[in-house]
Amino acid sequence: MCKVFNEQLFECSYITLKLLLEVFKKNLIDITDFKSNSELKISYIQNNLKHISQIERRSLIECVIHECIEINRSC
Repeated sequence: MCKVFNEQLFECSYITLKLLLEVFKKNLIDITDFKSNSELKISYIQNNLKHISQIERRSLIECVIHECIEINRSC
């Protein structure tokens, strides 16, 4: 099976992850909800980050991923 990078799926995952982070920081969801909804997205984004060629964009995405991973590890 050939895996093809899906830019729309990547963007949707990234936007969703950023929103999850935002609502978690505002205490609108708890850590359990954050973890259960972020782990798969983090993994997908990490596995496909190599397809993002713009350095600044890639750096922003990496920062969001790092922050989410730290939250998942700390709680």
